[in-house]
Amino acid sequence: TPIVADITNDVKVGSNTIFILLDNSDHADYPPGKAQEDLDFAYEGGLYRDVWLITTNKLYITNALIEDEIAGGGIFVSYDDVSETSAKVTVKVHISNEYDEDKTIDVVCDILKDNKIVTTISSPSIILAGKKVYVEHSMVVSNPMLWSPDEANLYDLKISLKESGLIIDNEAIEIGIRSIEFTLYEGVKINGKSYRLQGSNYHHEYPYIGNAVPNCLLERDVTKLSEIGTKNIRSHYPFGDFFTSLCSNIGMTLIVSIPGWQYFKEGVFVEEYCKNLKQIIRWQRNIPAVILWEPFPNETGCPEWFHSRLLDITKEEYPYNNFYTASDHGDTDVSYREYDHGMLSPDMDEYEPDARKGDQDKPIWIREYGDCPDNWTDHNCAWRSKRGFGDFAMIRSVERMIGMDQQMPSGGYLDMYNRQNICGYGVWPGIEHNRGYHINPCYGGYFDLFRLPKFTCEFIKSQLEPTKGVQLFIANWWTEFSPSDVTVYSNAQTVRLYYNDELIEERDPEDMNLAHPPFLFKGVRETYKTRGRATLKAEAVIDGKVVSVCSVNSPGVAKKLQLRADFMDIKLKANGSDIVVVYCDVLDAQGNVVTFTGDNHPIKFSIEGDATIVGDNSIGANPICAEAGIASILVRAGRVAGKITIKAELLWEQRSCVRIEDSTLEIKSV
Repeated sequence: TPIVADITNDVKVGSNTIFILLDNSDHADYPPGKAQEDLDFAYEGGLYRDVWLITTNKLYITNALIEDEIAGGGIFVSYDDVSETSAKVTVKVHISNEYDEDKTIDVVCDILKDNKIVTTISSPSIILAGKKVYVEHSMVVSNPMLWSPDEANLYDLKISLKESGLIIDNEAIEIGIRSIEFTLYEGVKINGKSYRLQGSNYHHEYPYIGNAVPNCLLERDVTKLSEIGTKNIRSHYPFGDFFTSLCSNIGMTLIVSIPGWQYFKEGVFVEEYCKNLKQIIRWQRNIPAVILWEPFPNETGCPEWFHSRLLDITKEEYPYNNFYTASDHGDTDVSYREYDHGMLSPDMDEYEPDARKGDQDKPIWIREYGDCPDNWTDHNCAWRSKRGFGDFAMIRSVERMIGMDQQMPSGGYLDMYNRQNICGYGVWPGIEHNRGYHINPCYGGYFDLFRLPKFTCEFIKSQLEPTKGVQLFIANWWTEFSPSDVTVYSNAQTVRLYYNDELIEERDPEDMNLAHPPFLFKGVRETYKTRGRATLKAEAVIDGKVVSVCSVNSPGVAKKLQLRADFMDIKLKANGSDIVVVYCDVLDAQGNVVTFTGDNHPIKFSIEGDATIVGDNSIGANPICAEAGIASILVRAGRVAGKITIKAELLWEQRSCVRIEDSTLEIKSV
């Protein structure tokens, strides 16, 4: 949660220095309570979100986190009677008068769309000297443009305090007019339309920089997840203002979770936990993207009195409709009914789903699926495969994700897709993340730590409808280590596979109850693969027409490096903070990524211009070896805009006859 403080009495006219002391030490009394070395994720230290210094007159709109009032402080927006023809918007504003005299002001509420006022209301208010008051306005918006995952329509709510016609304070926030209802068998209804939302669990951290992630990287993460069909994001803590605003603007729904995992302690921890919950609701209560609140510590056995107290807080802090709570257990509105009991804290061993009071008649959200370690010692499982394990392992990851091996308590994607009694589901995780209690990252996910796509990413993309783009991917590197069966992920009706332009077969997808099952061509490598280089080509066919073509070639000897930057149409800002991930592909003479044989040769990166490479040899960041033929670095912009030149070369001296060519990339900061 943000640290917000009124420093009026501490600053002086002229020059001031603000010192901030940060302490990320383990502390059993503060959420999450559990020691870092025992956590399945990481709470990184540091000042890692935007910082603002706000000045006002002595009559101003307050801040909810400073005021510490139940359902109060700042601005609180609620919605009633929402339909396509009209919606009632109620705005409660808290105003403080620190002048020594009474003030008569007009409190003006404007709702704007594209900078044009849609509706407005104003009322005079007398605020006594040294007092604070609430002013409440209700407005009806005719024919509202409603917010939903399909159409992320936002309005600007602008509140102005005027004295004699002059604005003495104002504040604007984004709002999204929508209604929410979680149901037993019709999913979650947003504005009356039923959704079963495909989600991703996500930790907002990167290699080397932890949680100190600039906004551009957060935007790229959300965009990557959105592009492959993710409609909901959940984590084990709330996200910052930029992230939540971004989700609201693209229609990405959010579950807000209080920090905590498999840990409970009576005493100070309880008081801090309750305080934390209040702060989170006051902070994020107006965010359009938020559809569900998780007030209990995740996977934790807690006494009923603690559950009751937390639920009482949620009802007090959000006394309006469109507010739903969820948990693995306890009396919340939505039940996370199914999970792996081996993951729960020791005092939950006897806690069985069928024994849960009242849970059978609640809407269900599968908060985590896809991940199921075969043991809790080394955490091996087919789902947790990194790119460097190869195409064979990543194929198995997709099979585990789909649920083809039937080893997951909550089922796989096949089960999620066909369940009619759930409101949504989230894969664990969407992107690999580091952990406190394990030397390795959690290798599951659609993307690796550097945001390179894995085969699971290509499969989930293939579940999109062709109207959103034809998907076609050969899940085989066509090496001697690759599976003999060739799997293709596509949303086409049929797929043709060729070996060096010789048609092998045109196939229908496998017989699975999915939107677009995989295509499996059996025994291809053992039938066709020779000692020479060769090409596999796939054609996606819809209504008898070839709509997409892709190919994969047997990789040869590594001959050159090639740099590329993962901008995703987001420019690198010269603000001293922005970062872009730069990839270095190890290629053969024909431009194919050499997926294995170049991975044990360290690559050294250098840079010219006002920018730096994050990390050095002391943390294994530079030089670095490729993984599955691709090495990754983070480049941070300086404060002077202009040309940045990045060079990649092998660290070790090479003989000229087998020399791998260097690569140079020129980018710009703005």
